[in-house]
Amino acid sequence: MKPHKPSYRGGLLPLLLLLVAAVVWIVSSQGGTPETGDPTGTQQTTGRQTEVGAQLAQVERVVDGDTLIAQVDGRRERIRLIGIDAPEMPGEGKSGEPFAQEASARLASLVEGRTVQLLRDKSDRDTYDRLLRYIYLEDGTFVNRQLALEGLADVKSYPPDTAMQSLLDEAERDAKSLNLGIWSD
Repeated sequence: MKPHKPSYRGGLLPLLLLLVAAVVWIVSSQGGTPETGDPTGTQQTTGRQTEVGAQLAQVERVVDGDTLIAQVDGRRERIRLIGIDAPEMPGEGKSGEPFAQEASARLASLVEGRTVQLLRDKSDRDTYDRLLRYIYLEDGTFVNRQLALEGLADVKSYPPDTAMQSLLDEAERDAKSLNLGIWSD
């Protein structure tokens, strides 16, 4: 008598689908931005063209080091980067804060005229009706983190929007330890 070989037709496909679903869930629960281990590099996404839940936006111009204007779903929107606070620009009787020009110029060099991915946390808008978003470049650079990493923004926690707080805090620690930007002596 021949030994009975189990049939994989009915059981293999559901197992594979379950495995794929588990991988997708793990990646999405990490915000789609695994740490690269490179404190001086840029934060990468998972390599997918568009993160799940991301909106694409065409950046028109930068307002300052943490705010920009972009076309989102056919509407012109003012967007505030979540989790960071860049130095204030001069204007309306204010002299401005140190590194404000540098922060604004750096953000412009990263995003102006480019298509970016916008990722929402818990809140959609702030009290000034700006969209609150994490911003990623097409190459995976996590822009909010990059500004903190270069010492051009102070990391601030604005609950409930804290999904990326640990990555931002780590970037700020690195900038402080290297005395970069606003953390220079």
